[in-house]
Amino acid sequence: MFNDRKMEDMLANFHYKKIFKDPTAIYERKVCSTLKQLLNENKITKEMYHTLRPKGSKVPNFYGAPKIHKKDCPLRPVVDFRYSPSYKLAAYLNNLLKCVTMKGKNVTINSVDFVSKIKNTVVKRGYTPMSFDVTSLFTKVPKQLTLAYMKEKLDNETC
Repeated sequence: MFNDRKMEDMLANFHYKKIFKDPTAIYERKVCSTLKQLLNENKITKEMYHTLRPKGSKVPNFYGAPKIHKKDCPLRPVVDFRYSPSYKLAAYLNNLLKCVTMKGKNVTINSVDFVSKIKNTVVKRGYTPMSFDVTSLFTKVPKQLTLAYMKEKLDNETC
């Protein structure tokens, strides 16, 4: 019951809006149509088309994972997209973009990687190490700027 209230608060206070009709089938048709167009333009193979094409998509499952290390145990929004219309395409694109995203000098894969990178760091006198907590990071990332950045990186990369 306590978590239900937290979920309702989270949904009311962030970048979510209530919809009254399930758009999953519409998005599945759009993804299929786009893939078909890419196939017809010989930008993807027939095998890739069949691999990436969604079939029987479902509404992504939304839930909150408790942040037990934080005061008042807030919820972290989690969306399970595994059966969504764009999941296979997103996974494929993620794989393609790794050649760009994993090359930065400040890329950290996980907390173990982060610790290994900073374990020999000496903090100068008068300096204080800091960590910033961002609320709803991915809803605040500017999409157009991100797409332009990724295009620029891909234009200059050999993957």
